[in-house]
Amino acid sequence: MKTCLLSLFVCLSLFLPQAKVFSANLLIVDSLTAEPYTSVRLAMMQELQAQGFSQNSNLTVKRWSVGNADGMSKRVWLEERDNQYDVIFLNGTIATLNFKKFAYNNSSYKFVFAAVTDPVDIGVIDNFTDLPKSNFTGVSFPVAIEDRLRFIKTIMPSAAHIGFIYAEMPPSLSYIKRLKKVLKRDEFKDLIFHFRSVDFVRSEAGDARMAQLAKKHIRELDPQVNLFLSPNDTMGSQKAFTEVVYEEATKPLIGLGRADVMENWGAAVSIYPSYQDAGRKAGVMIADIFRGKNLKDIIPQQPEYGIALDIEKAKEFGISIPEDIIKKAGEDIIKKN
Repeated sequence: MKTCLLSLFVCLSLFLPQAKVFSANLLIVDSLTAEPYTSVRLAMMQELQAQGFSQNSNLTVKRWSVGNADGMSKRVWLEERDNQYDVIFLNGTIATLNFKKFAYNNSSYKFVFAAVTDPVDIGVIDNFTDLPKSNFTGVSFPVAIEDRLRFIKTIMPSAAHIGFIYAEMPPSLSYIKRLKKVLKRDEFKDLIFHFRSVDFVRSEAGDARMAQLAKKHIRELDPQVNLFLSPNDTMGSQKAFTEVVYEEATKPLIGLGRADVMENWGAAVSIYPSYQDAGRKAGVMIADIFRGKNLKDIIPQQPEYGIALDIEKAKEFGISIPEDIIKKAGEDIIKKN
């Protein structure tokens, strides 16, 4: 009887569908080994783990950081281009911009990007509503410009003059181009931006050097403006710039990231893209491609955003936070100890 049952099981197993075992190779190219790239990458890897892809079993990962340098990007490309990765994850604008030069529209490569300031402007996608036409899809970085400006008008309705110091790098230049278009709308015609720039320092420690270069502009603009707004670039996303503005200015800084407020870098308030959400969405895209989904069937996305508040710093600068903004911030609030 046992022999008959065993034979029946063996026969049935030949006809039952078998669970497909996936294995995948992933190349990660970070623009820098700093925020927001670290948090986005970690969230992406956590999502891959949740999707069933683990480095301990069925996932091979190799990672590079290009230090925002074109030359290093080319070195990585020359070394890795023949290694048949299932997906190349590009984490940041500089990495994405360079790899677009190397392999845009080349069907041999599948690119998923994240933390890119303006993927439409740099030409890797057309928009966030249509399917991609090329071999790039992914998740952008910034909170929409309109939402940042509306946030300013909500928490500081009488503010008219805004200091905006940025680095001369591709993310900033494309962001400013879009910002200037938005500022022409009637909704924002009362806002006057005071633009100043610093040289783009291409290195892992470049953000600290750029923050030092920004000091003279902070001192110059401080008497003229009602607030400073962090630029949407490498300098603006790092601790050094936020600290310098807090040390040198008598006006508040509206930060770019959650850490600007919650890790006491110096910003009074921040409306920020969720690094975790961006990484999670990129991880889902990558897992889908690993399983065989066509990249051109994956629509690019934008991350959710959050609000962080330092109530005491806001009071120092005369900012009265509306109750609905406090509710939206949820747990991202620092209160007096």
